[in-house]
Amino acid sequence: MASTLETGDDFRDRTAALLRTRFDRVRTEISLAAKKADICFEIRQGPRKVISVAAECKNVDRALTRDDVKSIIDDYRPALNEKQIQELWIICDRTPAAGARAYADAFPECQLMTALEAEQSIVDFRPLLNYLSTDFENDAIAQYYIPPSF
Repeated sequence: MASTLETGDDFRDRTAALLRTRFDRVRTEISLAAKKADICFEIRQGPRKVISVAAECKNVDRALTRDDVKSIIDDYRPALNEKQIQELWIICDRTPAAGARAYADAFPECQLMTALEAEQSIVDFRPLLNYLSTDFENDAIAQYYIPPSF
């Protein structure tokens, strides 16, 4: 059976691999002011704007509470204040408690999400699906389509 540390490292590494599909300079175990971040990466917005982000990965056997989120934000506060990072993503394996999400939402630089929510935001197929749907509707073949009946 894997140890808690190994399980947490696997969760972090899977999250980092997913982030690499979309973002730049994804690195793990990076020292910041008073805290070692699980993952640091960059989001490019336009040709010159870069947003530095730290991601804290939490793979625990329970929902994150408001106190858990407060502690994580407090740990990263020096790095945010010193502008080492501009955003903090807290990625957890389970749906967080309602109070935890509400607390995180009070900080514009912080995002709290499940691993599935992170995956869906990174690998977003909605634009492709919308394009395919619109393309089909605008194509003459659409008039010949017969919906299945059971």
